[in-house]
Amino acid sequence: MKYYSDNHNRKKRRRDQRRGLYTLIGILAAILLILVLVLVFVRPRVTLYSEVTMEAGGTFPTPQSFLAEKRNVQINYANTSAVKPNVPGVYDVMLTCNGEEYASRIRVVDTVAPTGTVQDINALGHIPEAKDFVVSYNDATEVSISFLTEPDKSKDGNQTVTIVLTDMGGNTTQLQATLTLTVDREAPVITGVADKIVYLGESVSYLSGITVSDDMDPEPTVEVDRSAVDLTSLGEYPITYTATDASGNTTVVSCVVKVLEKKDYYVPYETIYREVDEILAEIITEDMSLQKKVWAIYVWIRTNNTYVNHSDKEDWMQAAHVMMTEHKGDCFNYYALCKLMLDRLGIPNMDVRKVKNYEGDSDHYWSLVSLDGGNTWYHVDTTPRTNPASFCLVTDKFMDEYSAANGNCFNRDKTLYPATPEEEL
Repeated sequence: MKYYSDNHNRKKRRRDQRRGLYTLIGILAAILLILVLVLVFVRPRVTLYSEVTMEAGGTFPTPQSFLAEKRNVQINYANTSAVKPNVPGVYDVMLTCNGEEYASRIRVVDTVAPTGTVQDINALGHIPEAKDFVVSYNDATEVSISFLTEPDKSKDGNQTVTIVLTDMGGNTTQLQATLTLTVDREAPVITGVADKIVYLGESVSYLSGITVSDDMDPEPTVEVDRSAVDLTSLGEYPITYTATDASGNTTVVSCVVKVLEKKDYYVPYETIYREVDEILAEIITEDMSLQKKVWAIYVWIRTNNTYVNHSDKEDWMQAAHVMMTEHKGDCFNYYALCKLMLDRLGIPNMDVRKVKNYEGDSDHYWSLVSLDGGNTWYHVDTTPRTNPASFCLVTDKFMDEYSAANGNCFNRDKTLYPATPEEEL
């Protein structure tokens, strides 16, 4: 019995030893497996710089430039579409490494000043813009152009101007040029301003027939103040024209809009236009010069109508129609029909009204006419006179000499009208 027990115990110890060995081997195998899994599936995160700087317009940073430590890893951009390499600022970017995304930023800076070349400028009447002096410039970012100090617009002759180029990084470059300025001291001239007629409920074309010219500015502006006009109520309302050139010189001219009620003899303007166009078609040909067209109008009105000593002067269009159809009228009718014909042919003209020499003196009306688009003007008066002289396209000198010899009949406020040439056509 004792032998059996010792043998049994020895076997049992051997089994326990084997179990312990197997357990140790299992534990070691598990540890090894865990280590393998960690090495295979768990990769350490990389460390990136929170921000990388690049010069505007320069080379884009490589993904590796974001690594804050020296490691042999593959890193790539995930998205850089929001980065504007020519606009300074801070932009968020994403990168990928070992299948994971990392956030960082790119700071675009502009530390290089712009370069450029400028030119000298001769200017008539106005200061050019700063950019007009710049021939070319170069910079990685957008550049604004300004004067260091505004040029003196009151100084004739040469003055040095400093042009400042400023980029988006705040870097500046100063360049110098010469401005040769001829100061504009003459205000624009407004022509064609005259009292207007409109009937209740109708509209007004305030700029029709208005021209503005200036000795230096080819495109002066004109504004119309018609705030006081009420086209729904009878009466006379003031309107003001203000012309301004590039140098700030201004001219102001005023007139009135007369809002009338249609009378029984009122003829629609469309009818008047149709009837006058029929007359013009008979006396005007396309090959005529403007001078010959004006002469044809003058002759037709003079030879087809009779002077009477009274007319209704409320509406010049109706007065022109009376002359066309009844072939009689006073100076207002003669002037009105001439004006209508000139308007229909597109020939620039303006109204002239006599200044009375004494209380009770008669009125008189005639026209100034331009054959070159409003640059030069001549007088045209179709009203018949006992003196056989022609009053078609004549000068101020002619009118003044005749006026002085005939009771100052062409007395006028010359400040309201452009002067004519001295030489006759």
